[in-house]
Amino acid sequence: MAAVSVALGACTATNKSADGDENINTVTASLQDEWRLDSYRVDCESTQFDATSNYELTFNEPDNTFSLSTDCNMINGEFGITNDTIRFKNILVTEMACDNMIVEQNMLRLLNDSTAYAMCHGDTLKFTAPYIGSAIFIKQEDKRHTSDEKCFIGEYTDQNDGSTLQISENPNPGPSIQISLFRLTDIDNGIGKISDDTLTFTATDAAGNPIKGEITLDGDTAHLTFIESSWVYLPKGTTYSFVRGAKVDYQPANPIGGRTYTGYGKGGGLTTNVTIKFDKNGRCQCTSDFYQAFTQPITVDGTYSIRYDIVEVRCQPAGFDVPIEWNFKIMDDGQGLGFDYSDASEEGSIDTDWLHLKVI
Repeated sequence: MAAVSVALGACTATNKSADGDENINTVTASLQDEWRLDSYRVDCESTQFDATSNYELTFNEPDNTFSLSTDCNMINGEFGITNDTIRFKNILVTEMACDNMIVEQNMLRLLNDSTAYAMCHGDTLKFTAPYIGSAIFIKQEDKRHTSDEKCFIGEYTDQNDGSTLQISENPNPGPSIQISLFRLTDIDNGIGKISDDTLTFTATDAAGNPIKGEITLDGDTAHLTFIESSWVYLPKGTTYSFVRGAKVDYQPANPIGGRTYTGYGKGGGLTTNVTIKFDKNGRCQCTSDFYQAFTQPITVDGTYSIRYDIVEVRCQPAGFDVPIEWNFKIMDDGQGLGFDYSDASEEGSIDTDWLHLKVI
């Protein structure tokens, strides 16, 4: 990343090393917090942005990091000041593909230009790249304790399946979002911004790709909609509803405790025979060839848990690095257990003769 020079008119700095052998200073509150993109002029064409735009540059002094929100992706990196020059390095850009990316492209051009510099005068910060153009940022008011953000802060639960949403206060760069979707995925690195009573966040999905969502409030109910997603299991438009402070009973009556089930069928890519003896306290014994890993069935102690009508069984034979996990659906008031193949993609081409167990 090329350096971006800065002549600091009203910006001050304190001495703090942040780059190995180089003596890089750290900015004070003059650069701390958020700066809104007010306008830029690129290739002799000017663009003005209104006060409601979400194009914001944020400096985080304690970590020497910055982030820039654009019309598509987030630009993140590190910064430091030496000899009245601000420099940006280790820049990362999320890789969401959007219909409109002009702001992102123009700002990256300005930031990457080797001759670029900036001047800070009070509440105005101006970037200049002599051969490309310039950008002006206006310092935003302190948002660390805005009433809008406080309205969203809290822990929410989906009363249908126990999925959870947690929104935590985080002044820079914005509220942090943690989502746990029952038997699907966890998203724990979301960063949000609030505008027009909507909390929009960017995070990373289970495949390592960017994912975006919007959260709105209706009283104590938070409505979540994923607005940009490339993950097949969480497509664009997927919605969830969570209730603030809701209490959900994850442990219904145990219809399988004290019973033994046996069966034969496909699961995990191969056929297997399974007999499971459940006690009433979350322990079980699994007798199986474990997908033909053993010539004769062996017995292994294991554990199980029930969440609504799904039994999650975990048994780990000697020599296995991780436990064998089965998810069974309780059928016929506990008379049978059906291998839960709701996510059939995990089983390749298998679509018949799934593993089913019957009580004995």
